[in-house]
Amino acid sequence: MNRILGSLENVIVLSEVNPWGSFKPMLEQAQEWSGLINNDEQRDLESRTFAEQVRELQKRAAENGKTIIIRDWSTANFMKGLVRDRKPSYRLETMIELGRSFSLKPLVLMRDPYSAWKSNFDNFGKYFDLCPESFFREYGKYLSSIQSMPRIKLEEFTSFPREHIRWICEFWNLTFSEKCLTDFYQFVHCTGDNTLARPIERKSGIQKVGPEPWPENLDQKTINTLKRAYRMTSYNPYLREP
Repeated sequence: MNRILGSLENVIVLSEVNPWGSFKPMLEQAQEWSGLINNDEQRDLESRTFAEQVRELQKRAAENGKTIIIRDWSTANFMKGLVRDRKPSYRLETMIELGRSFSLKPLVLMRDPYSAWKSNFDNFGKYFDLCPESFFREYGKYLSSIQSMPRIKLEEFTSFPREHIRWICEFWNLTFSEKCLTDFYQFVHCTGDNTLARPIERKSGIQKVGPEPWPENLDQKTINTLKRAYRMTSYNPYLREP
């Protein structure tokens, strides 16, 4: 979705940013990827608060007829070990800080809970502890924090991308273009993607994503925690009982 939205004309996605930090700092993205600021302006903004930085970037974007989308790195606020010297607050820190200064219109892209763990474990397990039981417990706290927000399921989004992107454009008052669905594979200014900094093969297109089945060797404590997480979603767990 980051690649597709970033491919829309006059849209800038600030990718996985958060007041606690970012995989690629927000001001670096604004300077290197979007050209909203220069090096001197970046240094000047570094001493300002997250909300003040966003306000200035929004101002620069608007002057160029562009709209900024904030892709929150909420994982930093819910998962242990991602941000040095910070314990999880179990709060949406980006929403809290920006909510004091802006009128927000959040939208959540979510995934089947077990599949979310499996994807993180397969791709990022070597970087931090991804014990299933603790992941599902903390993921449940994240799910509690987004209960009032509109949500799109990744599985449905990848099955019907055009319909969903059209709806998102109406929701956020963006101009829809078919090119975002055909040219997204060239877009490289995003984080959290295994193909970061290089185009996707065009023939691969938008791959449908389905739920991963639960394995048979989950312990009962993990199963109970996972069930609690599922109860905060509209997903139906596929459970193979021992």
